[in-house]
Amino acid sequence: MIGIQYTTIAEVMLGAIPELKSRYEAEHYWQIERQGPHMVLATTLNPYLDELLDSNGNAEILRRIFVFLEKLATHPDSDVRGVIRVTVCEHLGADRTRLEKARRLMGRGTLHLSEEIEAAWRGDRS
Repeated sequence: MIGIQYTTIAEVMLGAIPELKSRYEAEHYWQIERQGPHMVLATTLNPYLDELLDSNGNAEILRRIFVFLEKLATHPDSDVRGVIRVTVCEHLGADRTRLEKARRLMGRGTLHLSEEIEAAWRGDRS
């Protein structure tokens, strides 16, 4: 298995969630080398996650997605954590219904990042 680093997030994602491979290839085939992890997750993972949450989709795939997110959310590298905070948690926070469903599946680290985003949006300074 590939170790998680900022530059390997897309590869690790595809290993954890192989259902995303065709979406990833369709979106990024022509410029894989230039796509950063924020853009990859925004255009590949987020829409798929939305579909699953909206349809109460496959519980096993959702579990694997949130295990993957938790690994990134608790990673020692702040750039890796930032991908989840900015790209996934902000996205989920924009839709209250999805966020509530997602919160039930989030691990502690992901939930913490999500709560940080929500606090920032409210203007909390704690």
